[in-house]
Amino acid sequence: MDFTTEQNKALIEHFPYLQPRSLWTDEIVPDYSYDHIRGQWELPDGWHRLFLLYCMSIKPILAKADFVGRFRFSQLKEKYGVLTVYDNGCPQEIYQEICDLNYIYTRISKLICQQCGQLASYESRGWVSYFCKDCGEKIFDKESLLPVDEPYYEINLEWWEAIKDEAGNSTGEYNKLQRQLDAFPYFEEYLNCLKMTDEEF
Repeated sequence: MDFTTEQNKALIEHFPYLQPRSLWTDEIVPDYSYDHIRGQWELPDGWHRLFLLYCMSIKPILAKADFVGRFRFSQLKEKYGVLTVYDNGCPQEIYQEICDLNYIYTRISKLICQQCGQLASYESRGWVSYFCKDCGEKIFDKESLLPVDEPYYEINLEWWEAIKDEAGNSTGEYNKLQRQLDAFPYFEEYLNCLKMTDEEF
């Protein structure tokens, strides 16, 4: 999905950290084009809405440290089939919150088709990517696709709560389950976005 200059400007008003800047000098790129950072910022089309939700989610965290205008992404990409975000650092007081948010969106990206943004049904063999049924079967033969095991979005929230309680507070398994449980509100927000048109979003 390519945005016009005016759309980019509107996004930057909400999210200053999306401002196109020189990789070498940090100076603003006057044409508001992201062409000069393709390769550093290169996300599959199907993840654009997910990434914009991430931008919305990180803003209040950055605001706690008065860092909204100073935060910089250094690289955005797909790596091992998931959304991978690199930045130029942040104040210590919000570091863990940003790490936790990155984990959540990395986890959610495994559930989203990289082509169209619908819910993923397949994982490709070899070079790992995630696709919905329609996109996966258009791109690959069925022997090259693995069904997603126990899709996260089909797991009952109460079931997760029960398993979490059984795991016990002192175990690593509990911590893993708790982090997955923390992702539910963000994933539900993404599901709501799927119901919107581009204009509504």
